[in-house]
Amino acid sequence: IIPDTGQWIAGQLGHPEYTNDIIYRPVINLRFGAYYLDWARDYLDGNLLSALVGYNAGPGNSQAWRERAGADDTRFVEILTFAEPRAYVQYILSNLYHYARLYGS
Repeated sequence: IIPDTGQWIAGQLGHPEYTNDIIYRPVINLRFGAYYLDWARDYLDGNLLSALVGYNAGPGNSQAWRERAGADDTRFVEILTFAEPRAYVQYILSNLYHYARLYGS
């Protein structure tokens, strides 16, 4: 969670004593991160892949890329114009695949 997003989340969660330092506390960072991912998923029509990209590159960027790609998830990942969210999503999807193989869907 970056500081500006942390401040916005603190307001959403009613966390009145927000400072940028608290996002480095694991329990706060996990709570804020989970909230933001859930919010991004709702904001981006319930699509987890769009939410993951939005979490990493911002929901506005994710929304623009999704509009270009339509419902095609493969195309969506291919047209990401920033390398970081592409690598981030590919890493998560790879782990998701391996966990599903090990533990079932």
